[in-house]
Amino acid sequence: MGPTKARPVSPPISEFSAPITFARDDASMSDATATPEVKAHPSLFTRLRVVEAELHTLKALVADLKEDHEALREDRDEWRWRAEYLLAEAQKGFFGRWGERIEAAMKPFARRLNALI
Repeated sequence: MGPTKARPVSPPISEFSAPITFARDDASMSDATATPEVKAHPSLFTRLRVVEAELHTLKALVADLKEDHEALREDRDEWRWRAEYLLAEAQKGFFGRWGERIEAAMKPFARRLNALI
């Protein structure tokens, strides 16, 4: 028989430790052996003030949106009125508009003429 090759001796499994390849300060990625950091929790009143401030901000935002909505509605109504007016003018035609003006101007003369006859 020939010479046997010696195998390297590996450490027992209980002594093996894998290197940590992520930051320990990341709570979601830290290993189970890391000690948890003790963070001071804000008081209930502090959290309530924060929520009230956010609520106030949201109310202001909704109020601004209502103002913008109302302005858009007024613009829409004005443009609708203009479109309806122009459509009515186009349907009357040129002589229709002048006919109404001439009729309004001639009514007093026509009444006097009818009174004489």
